[in-house]
Amino acid sequence: ELARLSRKKEANLSLLFADLDRFKAINDTLGHRVGDQVLQATAAHLRACCRPYDSPARWGGEEFIVLLPDSDEDEATMIAERIRTMLQASLSSTISIPITISIGVAQYQEGETLETFVSRADQALYQAKEQGRNRVVRWSRLHPAPK
Repeated sequence: ELARLSRKKEANLSLLFADLDRFKAINDTLGHRVGDQVLQATAAHLRACCRPYDSPARWGGEEFIVLLPDSDEDEATMIAERIRTMLQASLSSTISIPITISIGVAQYQEGETLETFVSRADQALYQAKEQGRNRVVRWSRLHPAPK
């Protein structure tokens, strides 16, 4: 999918790399059944917040990715913020432990590999966690282009 989308020279392509904050506490406190329900609800919220042609997927554990074709970094950040706020509002009202999500955003750079693209979004996610969790961080803000 990435290769196909990246061949469209005029198209922007962005990636969200998301991780549920303190998910281990949910499993440890409320049990794995509730943890599984949180993962399923998170997947449903990702689909609800995305456009019909976006591609949300579980990456592993409590991590998710969303491939956003025809999205520059500003639009991807708006979608990420929508996911973050909607998830926190809806899941935190149904579970006794606050549910938040941290999200890294990266825009595809021509010629880069899938691994590099995902790595850049993951670096932004790491910074979101380091900055206190429950936030969206753009990779470009961490590595501004030279002027």
